[in-house]
This record gives sequence, structure tokens and C-alpha cells, in this order.
Amino acid sequence: ALVPHRTPEQSATMTRCHAEITRFINETLEDRRRNPRDDLFTDMVKLQENGANVTDLEVMTNLRGFLAAGVLTTADLISSGLRLFLQHPDQRELLLAQPQLIGGAVEEVLRMDPVAEMVPRIASRDIEIAGCPVAKGKTMALMVRSANHDPEAFPDPDRFDITRKGTPNLAFGGGSHICPGAP
Repeated sequence: ALVPHRTPEQSATMTRCHAEITRFINETLEDRRRNPRDDLFTDMVKLQENGANVTDLEVMTNLRGFLAAGVLTTADLISSGLRLFLQHPDQRELLLAQPQLIGGAVEEVLRMDPVAEMVPRIASRDIEIAGCPVAKGKTMALMVRSANHDPEAFPDPDRFDITRKGTPNLAFGGGSHICPGAP
């Protein structure tokens, strides 16, 4: 219903895939209860066994989120990087000549084209942002791309520069809300 151009076949495929992912996660959790391993599924099972107040639905929701986010964001980052290096052959040549710049190159791709365009936040107290009051409990939509292109934080913000130093990008958030995929 939220995607008006989705065909009935696409909806059926989505429903089937959702059921298959749910089945996979449930079977894997049951297996890890019997045969623990050094993985996220076992960590979630151990949380429950050690008394954490985490329901099966919460475990399922988090594992589904990690699975989707890990695949989609990685594919998006790779695609964005390829596009940016094709559009900026000077930066591609620089990286080929100095492969030790790969860390900065990944950070700059994330800054230029973050995999999450917007992140929701709820104000924990009454605050003011750039002169605009936000009441405690109100939802805010933080625009990551906009923040990563702020000229006050990033000199010449629309320039793709794999040697950029200074302000870290906000593609993964920060503090207690840092994306678990950041490492």
C-alpha cells in the first residue's frame, strides 16, 4: 500500500522473501541454542539466556534489520564509490598511486553520498536548533547528506577529495546512536 507502483507479483515476492528470512532466522536461533557459535545469533540467544529483557520478536526484528542493513548499505556504498571514482578520475588515479588512502577514500564516499539520507531522532528535552525550537518528545528528521555538505563543517563541500581532513562525516551517526555497521 505504501508503494503505489509495486505490482502484485512484486508484492508476492516481497511477502515470500519476508517469510523465508523469518524462517531462516528462527531456524538459526534454534540451532544456536543447541550449538552455540561465535556469531551474532549466539550472542542474541545468550542475552536471553542470561536474563536480558529481550523478547523473541525483538531478537527477530534486530536480526532482520542487521541482515538487511548489512547487505543494502554495503551494496549502496560500493555503487556510490564506483560512481564517484568514475566521475572523478583524478581521485581514482590518486588512490591507485597511493592505496594507503583507502580509509580516507571510504570516508569521503560516505560523506559525499551517505547510505542513509535521513535518520529520525526524538528530542529528549526542549532544545533549539539553528533558532528553531524543538519540544521534548517531538520527532526530528535529520538530513545526513545535508549535514555532510555543510560548508561551515566541510570546506568546499561539493568537492570529492579522498585526502580531506578535519570534521568526520556523519554517515554513521555518533555517540549512543552510532550505527552498529560503523566498524
